[in-house]
Amino acid sequence: MTSGDFFDRLKRIDKASGTIFRVGTENVESFPDQLTLTFVVRDWYDRTCPSREEKPDAPKYLTRAMMSSLHLYLFWKRGVELRPVENVERKYFAVKRLFQKQPRARMICRCGLNGSTNISCRARGVPLTDSLVLVLRDAENHIVARVAARL
Repeated sequence: MTSGDFFDRLKRIDKASGTIFRVGTENVESFPDQLTLTFVVRDWYDRTCPSREEKPDAPKYLTRAMMSSLHLYLFWKRGVELRPVENVERKYFAVKRLFQKQPRARMICRCGLNGSTNISCRARGVPLTDSLVLVLRDAENHIVARVAARL
């Protein structure tokens, strides 16, 4: 999460009376008006090279098509209340194949996918004490990941 140098200078102070956020000597209660969010999803797995036999009972790994079909939902969370993040705009999205040979006698390869997303969203008036919840859903609308982040 970035917004200029706001987070570089932000300090969190936890006291018995509650949490205080400061930028320099000034108390800050809310996120900046605009945020840039960057997410990376990686799926790494080891496989023996050069054989690439498909086994019916083998674990399933993310494919480029699966990665591209995931839908991201963002919410601000306060207590148990979830509010959708407003004015979400995707600036960048890419899926890249990863491959790394391991220097072992059996020629093990590390393969996978790396999905990157860069998003701009509005955060005006959102308290710094709120959490950001990310939900990834697949094409059938099943939740495949849910992550909450807080300062």
